Amino acid sequence: MKQLSKNWILEDLQDFEYKKYLILAYANFIRKEFQSLKLFPYYLDLKEQKSYIDEIIKISKDVKIGKEIIPSQNETIKYIYDTTLFAEREFNVLIDESEEVLRNLNLKIRVEPIGLITNSRYSGYLIFKNGSTKDILIFNYLLDYFDIITKQFDNIKLRFISVLNKGLFETYESLKLKILKDFYKRFDMGLNMFLISTEKKIPLFESLMPIGTKKLKDYLISD
Repeated sequence: MKQLSKNWILEDLQDFEYKKYLILAYANFIRKEFQSLKLFPYYLDLKEQKSYIDEIIKISKDVKIGKEIIPSQNETIKYIYDTTLFAEREFNVLIDESEEVLRNLNLKIRVEPIGLITNSRYSGYLIFKNGSTKDILIFNYLLDYFDIITKQFDNIKLRFISVLNKGLFETYESLKLKILKDFYKRFDMGLNMFLISTEKKIPLFESLMPIGTKKLKDYLISD
């Protein structure tokens, strides 16, 4: 099961065994994705599910309707409470596992500038090199949405440009000159260029791109 429905806890009330089946099926699917190094979007969905059941657990301990308090021992409330406690145990284990995978991937994914980087580095070009593959993906990047409270950029946008084949003896510096020559006038995103790479191939859309772009954003706003 790839995803639990939005209100899965409140559906089919009183069928605790069925809810346990749903939770275990969801947990098994997510765990297999994590073991395959596919973190996203499952990592974010798991976090949302954990926040959801934490709130339900808090509410179900003592539910107030007007001035009347429904005891936690109420049959329906007890069912919801038991279901969310079971889910909480499963989700906590999954979150620990996902955090470990994320830490390991963060160590494997490198972000480095190619050539000189200008002071205005909030836009430019981004190259993804996934393991030993010769094909590289080229994107424009743009830091977006400036949070006036934290005084930081909160998002990074990517726009796909092209796929190129990197020669065995071709350097990234010479590749940068080639990309700027071919695409600078067309996209006008500045002269900055960064490389996001791994030694061994990992899932591109589920891990390399989301984790790599997050690391790039942190790098760009670090000063």
